[in-house]
Formats: sequence, structure tokens, C-alpha cells
Amino acid sequence: MTTAISPMISPLPPISTELGSGTAIGAVPSTGAPSFESRVGDAIGEVQRLQDNAAGAAESYMRGEHQDVHGTMIAMQEADVSLRLMTSVRNRAIEAYREIMRMGS
Repeated sequence: MTTAISPMISPLPPISTELGSGTAIGAVPSTGAPSFESRVGDAIGEVQRLQDNAAGAAESYMRGEHQDVHGTMIAMQEADVSLRLMTSVRNRAIEAYREIMRMGS
């Protein structure tokens, strides 16, 4: 059993910085672009999918259902890198929040 390697991050559509009159700050533009919340949720879901894929590949290899060591290791590395990336992004977001809170003091 081989696993397909999928890109971890898909390109995002360009974000318009111009607001028309009457647009509330924080409102989702009517361009059909996904919201920040849905993008974060999708990213977390992708990390979870990669973690599950790696766990399944490792268990399958340990049970002797396949001998694809390379595919198993690739799945585990994909999961590790995606988790590290998500952790790094979270840490940067927390740092940015703290910096913004310090600006108000």
C-alpha cells in the first residue's frame, strides 16, 4: 500500500485590501473567499488528517500488512513537519497578540 503525497499548503486567493462604503470592519467580503476561521479550521483538519495517516501507516507496517518503509517514514515526516508548522504559526500569533496588547499600555 502506497500513500500519495499531497501538498500541505494550497495557494490562497488574493485578498482585496479595499473596502467599499458601508462595509463593516471584520465583515467577510462577498467575493466568496473563505474566512480566516475556516482557513484555520481547514489547516487544523489537514494536520489531523496527516497525523491519522501517519499513525495508520505505522500500525499497518507493524502488523506486517505492507513492507513500504519509505512510504511509512514519509507519512510520519509529513505529519511531523505539519505539526511543527502549525505550532510555529500558533506561537507567532500569540507573540503578535501580546505585542498588540503591549502597545495599548
